Amino acid sequence: EMSGGRSTALVENSPNLYPIHPTAFLALATAVKRFGQSQRSLFSFLLASEANGLQQFVRSSELHAENWYRLPRLYDYLAALDGVIFRQGDRARKWDLLRETLAHGPELDVLESDVVKTVGLLNVLDPVPYLLTDNRTLSRALTDKDESKEVSEALGSLMKKGVLYFRRAQGDYCLWRHSSV
Repeated sequence: EMSGGRSTALVENSPNLYPIHPTAFLALATAVKRFGQSQRSLFSFLLASEANGLQQFVRSSELHAENWYRLPRLYDYLAALDGVIFRQGDRARKWDLLRETLAHGPELDVLESDVVKTVGLLNVLDPVPYLLTDNRTLSRALTDKDESKEVSEALGSLMKKGVLYFRRAQGDYCLWRHSSV
């Protein structure tokens, strides 16, 4: 959850990160650490004109306060890279499951797809400092609100479809039923 001194500082400084949403920034910093040495660097993400990358977003998007480079687009960027390699095998299995769910799972609307990309990416990268996959964090990551009726409804729909699971002990959502994936 985004609370406490450092995360408060991040939120207060988020205009300085624009157009990268603070949640995408935290996930990107974590992703750079999780990839093997053969992966593209943070500089490649920032400067290269790759599909779903930052430069493409800046060139193709209207820049205004509500239009951020968010976690679902970061997922799309990472998914478009050839052979994302994680240093740990369990992350690779989780990444494959996430991609498989999006490609061959039940039909999802745009918000449901964004929720799955956000939950799945955070699950794969877990732990991401200050970010849980709870309703509040997901609402903030996707809508900039502490509570979003639309995100709550999408979470409920995804649970009914068997795409997401609620982990009561942690109070968050996960793409897989067991932690041993």
